[in-house]
Amino acid sequence: MLFADDPTDPRSKSYARRLDRPAIHWGKLTAAILVPTATCLLLRELLRSKGSAARNGIPLAGAFLWCFVRRTEIALTAVRLYQRFAPDSVRKRCRFEPSCSEYMILAIEKYGFFTGIRKGIDRLRRCGPGNGGFDAP
Repeated sequence: MLFADDPTDPRSKSYARRLDRPAIHWGKLTAAILVPTATCLLLRELLRSKGSAARNGIPLAGAFLWCFVRRTEIALTAVRLYQRFAPDSVRKRCRFEPSCSEYMILAIEKYGFFTGIRKGIDRLRRCGPGNGGFDAP
């Protein structure tokens, strides 16, 4: 059940969410993707020229290790890409303040990757008609 028409209450029909479209730093994003990819490809070619049996395993392990080390940045970038490119009709459905995507960012920054992702997913499960209001991580 939606609440009375209070424009300041995220649960009401008359609530107007202000959508922020974060700027994407395309240079950083490109470098974050290209540098490990180029490093893995270079390492693979070096190992191939030596005839090593592990020529495919080491670059793959390197890429996995890089993703594991940078997992927080990768998750935050994925949420910011969603915020930047998701249509307004999808983003305005959230009945919480801060929005679910902003909550995910705040939770990851506050609690770290694993706990933040878990808290963000729990919040997404709660998001929907009948729920809502102010909810900080």
